[in-house]
Amino acid sequence: MDDKRSEKQKIAGANANQKQLDAATKAHNRQKDINEKNAISENEKAVREAKKTERELNNKLRNISQNINTNQIQGTRARQVISNFKNRKSIDSSFNSKISKLFTKKQIAVQKETTARMNIMNIKAKKKGKNSMNAMRTLLRHMLRIKQRQTEEWIPEDSHLNLYYHDEKYYTHEEFLEIQNDVYDSIINDKAKDVNNRGDKRNKKDVKKYSDLRSSYKRKVLTIADSDKELTDLINKLETGDGRELNSENETIKQDIELMRKKLRENVENSEIPTGRKAQKYKIIDSFIQHRDTHIKKKNYKRVCNSERENVVSEVSFKIPHNNKNLGIDQKEYLDSVKSFFEKAPFLKNHKILAGCTHFDESNRIGLSEEEVTGANVHLVMDCKSSENNRYQWRKSMIDFARSQQEKLNNEFDMDFNIKAKGYDLTEKEICHVGQLLQLSFYKHVQLDLFLKKSIKLKFVAEEDRNNSTYILACLEQELAIQDRLSSRYNMQHEQNLKEQQKLNEIKQEMAQEKAKLKAAEENLKQKDKALEEANKEIEKLAQQVTTQQEKEKDLDKSIDEKSKQKKELSSDILSKVGQKDQLQQDIERLENKQLDQAIKKVDAWMDTVIKSKYKNDDDTDGSGGFGTLTTIAAARAIDTLEENQPELGEKIKTTAVKFEGENIVKENLKISNNLKNEKNDKNTSSKFKR
Repeated sequence: MDDKRSEKQKIAGANANQKQLDAATKAHNRQKDINEKNAISENEKAVREAKKTERELNNKLRNISQNINTNQIQGTRARQVISNFKNRKSIDSSFNSKISKLFTKKQIAVQKETTARMNIMNIKAKKKGKNSMNAMRTLLRHMLRIKQRQTEEWIPEDSHLNLYYHDEKYYTHEEFLEIQNDVYDSIINDKAKDVNNRGDKRNKKDVKKYSDLRSSYKRKVLTIADSDKELTDLINKLETGDGRELNSENETIKQDIELMRKKLRENVENSEIPTGRKAQKYKIIDSFIQHRDTHIKKKNYKRVCNSERENVVSEVSFKIPHNNKNLGIDQKEYLDSVKSFFEKAPFLKNHKILAGCTHFDESNRIGLSEEEVTGANVHLVMDCKSSENNRYQWRKSMIDFARSQQEKLNNEFDMDFNIKAKGYDLTEKEICHVGQLLQLSFYKHVQLDLFLKKSIKLKFVAEEDRNNSTYILACLEQELAIQDRLSSRYNMQHEQNLKEQQKLNEIKQEMAQEKAKLKAAEENLKQKDKALEEANKEIEKLAQQVTTQQEKEKDLDKSIDEKSKQKKELSSDILSKVGQKDQLQQDIERLENKQLDQAIKKVDAWMDTVIKSKYKNDDDTDGSGGFGTLTTIAAARAIDTLEENQPELGEKIKTTAVKFEGENIVKENLKISNNLKNEKNDKNTSSKFKR
């Protein structure tokens, strides 16, 4: 056995050596092919590594955003972007899948696919800084093509392709030049008038004045309460929650006000201070109630613009990326589709469109025809003042719109948005979801209203692309001046030229490197050829060893054949034993069936005897004689035998017999229960307990 094992090990070793030689030969040939190619593969590898690194960085950024406290971040826009990454739901796959099914259902072949960017920027009532009135002036100068800033924001030679909208009319660029300053002035002056409203300014001063007085006198009356817990709780109740906004004449708290006044006066009256001081204390109580009522009245004054944080106008922009090329959609089709959404959307339709435009003059290069233009974009300036009540309530309208669409969009796109049904003090997460619901509803509208008719499929940017650092940078830079944006059109062109020049230089360097690599490869091939010759000699030696081993394997095969014959003989013997086992099993089954048949026949005979005994009286025929007794005993023994071998069947027949006995009048010698083993034991046991 040891010799055979040793021989097998030698054969296995020889085979392994053969495989190694084959592998070495293949590796040599592969290396030869690789060396003959240029260095493109190395460049591709470097690109893959760079992309992998970028993905890892983007994933880290995504993970960081999930755990970051946005309140600690400086910069409103940065906080908004981080909040968006932290709280947004993944809606891209659901929307994209739904639109694909729509094309299939309508049997429309997709001609093109495109992404887009829809953004809303709110201008507030403050005078300076980001999103201020000054920012609105800059925004309008760009949108209405009044004045460019430090860099080329658009191509003036292509501005004739633009379309404008104002006061329910459309204008070409040439037509709009005549009124562009009037449109600009009308928007600026109207909002400046509201922001600088004198009544609002006066009311702000009054609210602050009486708020300070109210707080001051509250502290004084708490001193008068003198740690009286019931009275202190009553004062705090009136100064917190809903009660804080109700004046002393309101029926809801009128009794509480009077009770507070009464208890405070009692505290003063029962104190030991001089009479003159008491009069001052009484006056403090009345002054507190008076200042409280005045403060509530001033707060309820309806200002035109509540504060500097109030949104006065909102810019809506919808842009097609340059890399999606021209989609074959004209200026009016773009503008009408975007405009119609805000004209029909619940709550948002109460806000007037002050101006709108489609820009076709922001392509990557000058002089393109209308059919070649890229980077088409639409702008709307929305009035944040609602026509429903003449109040600035853009934020409220946005939240109300999101709530009105939430259930429908959840069902349609299998989402789980859950913005609370009441109130406008929303969490950071809920505000993010309001924006997503607006975006989802808007994308659905323009897909059905515009892109579907052109056989174009609108897609959301995939989640992994949203995590891309370039995309994040673009989000952060939206409110910067164009010349300051790293991702602006101007910088895009400049960067593209630099990249092309750099690529040309790299190609030249690569060509020089390739020549050096080819020389090195030729030298390497010579060395490989020598190694191959030595390997071939080794192969010949191993081939001789293999021949010897093959002869030994033949001897082993003969031995294996003999073992196989012995195995067959053993198998035949085993099969014979199995056959005998099967025969025994069949005999057992026949015996069990015979026992069942005998039990049934004997129980039937006993039942016949019992039935006859009811109608005949002579001993031989009515069962009271020896024949009936024997029949009963035979039936009982058959049941006992069956129960021993087949308990379930025996139990069933026994139960039937005992039940039959109980249902009929049976003579004592015919009672089968007296002769059954288990029944006898039960009776003996019960009789013992009876004694």
